[in-house]
Amino acid sequence: MKVSKGTVFKKQGSPYLYINISIDKKRYFINTQFEHKEIDYVKEVELSLFRAKIISGEIVLNKEETISKTFKYYSEILLNTKKYLKDSTLTRYQVQVNTLNKVFGSLLIKDIKTSQIKNYLYNLDICASTFKNYLVTFNSVFDEALQDNEITSNPCEKIKAPKKLKKRSWTFFKRWSKSIIRFF
Repeated sequence: MKVSKGTVFKKQGSPYLYINISIDKKRYFINTQFEHKEIDYVKEVELSLFRAKIISGEIVLNKEETISKTFKYYSEILLNTKKYLKDSTLTRYQVQVNTLNKVFGSLLIKDIKTSQIKNYLYNLDICASTFKNYLVTFNSVFDEALQDNEITSNPCEKIKAPKKLKKRSWTFFKRWSKSIIRFF
């Protein structure tokens, strides 16, 4: 971990001092409780103490990065966005998300590949419409990660749902059978 020396500055319109520090080329601005007149003290004492606490791990500024961005993390975000849907629709989403979390929940979202999703979906013994529903749920979870800039593309975009088989019309068979009966 590379931590910069840091700087102390005054922000216009604020009576307090701010610390600007970079950790691994990521810049952080921290508000202090010290007023402008205490700038020398903050530069000499507080800044070096603050830097030492970051290096020792006592203070962690990049907490967001410590959250593991798993499939389950984004599926829970998806369910939170769907909570205003009709009860039956929400229940369908919850069942599908719980099923998907059993297989993909612990995997980091950025490590899940299109081939894994295809393999999972095509090995399920489900009809075409259920396949499509699962694919929509997968797609929505990955869209959440895409909006969060955790992934650069949605792996579900390349997966096509199977087409429904057209059911034969019984009217054809009925007419055909009546004509055969009339014939005899």
